[in-house]
Amino acid sequence: MLKYLKIWSFSILITSENFNESFTNKVGRVRITDELQSIKTEVVKLRKAGVDFIIALGHSGLEMDKRVAREVDGVDAVIGGHSHSYLNSEKQQDDKIPVGPYPVIENRGDQIVPVVQAYAFCKYLGKLVLTFDSEKRLVSAVGGPILLDQTVPQDSKMLEKVEYYKRLVAEKFVDQVVGNTRVFLDGNCKCVETNLANLITDSFIRVNLNNLLKDNVTLSGWTDAAVAITVSSSIQSSLDASKTQGIIYESDIRRILPYKTLLCKVTITGKTLLNALEHSASMYDYKNCSLPENNIYGGFMQMSGMHVTYDIKNVVGSRVQSVKIRCSECKLPSYEPIDLEKNYTIMIPKYMAFGGDQYKMIKDELINFTETEALLSYVKENKPIYAGVDNRIKVLNY
Repeated sequence: MLKYLKIWSFSILITSENFNESFTNKVGRVRITDELQSIKTEVVKLRKAGVDFIIALGHSGLEMDKRVAREVDGVDAVIGGHSHSYLNSEKQQDDKIPVGPYPVIENRGDQIVPVVQAYAFCKYLGKLVLTFDSEKRLVSAVGGPILLDQTVPQDSKMLEKVEYYKRLVAEKFVDQVVGNTRVFLDGNCKCVETNLANLITDSFIRVNLNNLLKDNVTLSGWTDAAVAITVSSSIQSSLDASKTQGIIYESDIRRILPYKTLLCKVTITGKTLLNALEHSASMYDYKNCSLPENNIYGGFMQMSGMHVTYDIKNVVGSRVQSVKIRCSECKLPSYEPIDLEKNYTIMIPKYMAFGGDQYKMIKDELINFTETEALLSYVKENKPIYAGVDNRIKVLNY
């Protein structure tokens, strides 16, 4: 008969693919190491301390969660996040489509290792029931997400705390009306061009131009940076303002771009820009893009001032079929084929410039504006918003 289990859990905070100078500069004396190697080191310590069952609490996405389960001897269960994966083996509770069973079972030799996630935004509560034999071995793992709808009572003490802190926040931050929109602003941009991504990258161009005009900078053309790029992972939500008669609030902007990443102005060659575009297409996966909560690569590039055609049937490194760049030194902005030897000045978030999402080919020159502030400024100056898609990105044979 099993009398007791000594259980321990530890946390994994970030995916190694997102290691970059922009992030590590913000964490002071905290040292960031590879998650798999770090877990292996900790597991050895915990086993020596007599721990029977080890749970890894992750925030590296479902695919990394499964790798941890398969590759790290001693980890007995993985509870993950980051990819917002909705897993369910039981009857569908609402309109969410599961991306896998709950739990996902990975096998490491003769051992089963359950992997679970419960989507995001506290919509579900994950329930995992584990059964052990008399030798403290895990023999079954079952469960599923519990939909936290109106049938689940809210905790009265917690509600009191929430209301208290809401009042404190309201005193410090008054939600301002910043603009309005006539259209739905689509943030699901990890595989396709969307109007919200276009709006955001257009705002980078505008905020730079406004700075140049304010500082009375003499220009040979209409601007010095006619191209702006960002990664789709920086855009965290869409905006459907139909319930507010099209009104856009400051909190909407901060929800769309929550990271407050500084913008940079970068001068790179056409060849480097082409390499960045090839990198953007290197992990393209349209099939999984229909599943927003799946662990989709977030490095797909969104842009202003470029027209790009990708052919996904080609091998990685040869997928860019054509690139046209908007000129900056011209009096009338127009698009011309990319010149690999020419220098181009572009606007880019610091996250990318320091190698985020593996964009290691670019270096930066900071300007004193965040991407959030750029979008705020643009929305305030351009009312109403009616952003659309205009064939900046074409993808063939996906």
